[in-house]
Amino acid sequence: MDALAAVFDKAPSTPPGGTGPKFMLNVVMDWHTYQRELARLCGVDITPDDANRPDFECRTLDGTPLNPTEVSNRQIDHYDPMEPKPTPEPTC
Repeated sequence: MDALAAVFDKAPSTPPGGTGPKFMLNVVMDWHTYQRELARLCGVDITPDDANRPDFECRTLDGTPLNPTEVSNRQIDHYDPMEPKPTPEPTC
């Protein structure tokens, strides 16, 4: 039983010099909204998107609705140049 307890004691720990777990959020966003947000991040003045548009989609994988502006702002806020880039950076 001590071995089993040791497994659970060690599971959440990180070895010295190791990196801890990182938070990841998967977002589903339609292409039109994604392009609008890229344009906004590049300084283009855009009008608010219509969330009632038939193809509008900005949500988590379990269906929780998200604000696309907040999603794109957080993506830039947490950008780490040392991490692999999931998509190319916008070129303005």
